[in-house]
Amino acid sequence: MALFYTRARPIARGCRNIFADETEVTFTDDWLLKLLLAEKRISYSGGIYRYTQIAFAYHSCAIDGGELTYEQVESLYDTYTVPTQRGDIVSVGDIMTAFNHFALFDVMLENAKGPLAEDEIKGYHTILKRGTIDERRQWFTVGDYKTVPSVLGPGLAETSPPEKTPADMRRLLKRYAALSAPKLEDILDFHYRFEVIHPFQDCNGIIGRMLMYKECLNYGLIPVMPDCGQRELYLSGLADYRRNKRKLFEEFARCQTLYGEVCEAYFEKRKNAGAQRWNCRNRPPRR
Repeated sequence: MALFYTRARPIARGCRNIFADETEVTFTDDWLLKLLLAEKRISYSGGIYRYTQIAFAYHSCAIDGGELTYEQVESLYDTYTVPTQRGDIVSVGDIMTAFNHFALFDVMLENAKGPLAEDEIKGYHTILKRGTIDERRQWFTVGDYKTVPSVLGPGLAETSPPEKTPADMRRLLKRYAALSAPKLEDILDFHYRFEVIHPFQDCNGIIGRMLMYKECLNYGLIPVMPDCGQRELYLSGLADYRRNKRKLFEEFARCQTLYGEVCEAYFEKRKNAGAQRWNCRNRPPRR
């Protein structure tokens, strides 16, 4: 299956002044990463960066069992508040995980280029669990590999036991680092193997999807934006991966295509608005 956006496409010159250099940007030379970083650094509130922060946190946390609505995640990002109906109960854990996801995405963006490392992955877990009740649990390890065996749902592969997790992670990272130019299939395979190891006590899915996004940016691919509406298909794709890799690949390719279309739409919106809208002197106030 041909992947979305594998060919070079020139980005309009009207948006060049948001980048640090004067080179023309194409789909194959980190245009999306540059655009996300540029919008982040000027706190631009109407672009692909804001959309990605909200959508990524909502979908990825929901896949892992989070119960915040899209509107609640959006409000949390924009105003640091979570609106509810009278009598509704909102989990502090869900709020903190989504809030920490925003911070984790920023850290990932600033370090998207370069090889994966154990310390970096453990740092992801530290950021994601910051301020949560899990930090107070004596048996729960934050920022390091699990010490208690993982429990997954029926049909899912057995995970690495705690005593084997460090060696399994080093083996996985070494295997992945040996690839010269990973494609979506390779990043998908890494994601599957990471989830099978299940290195942390919690939030492995969220971290795994963040690593997948990072590696897509690292190698000039449109990232995979997860879709919580297809949660069961995603989970069954992981469970069936050894027998049928295409099932999960097709779901990831679909998510990649949809996100690519959104990215392109936001870019066209910026291009049509004119380069002056990107001038830092006219930027909107910070959140």
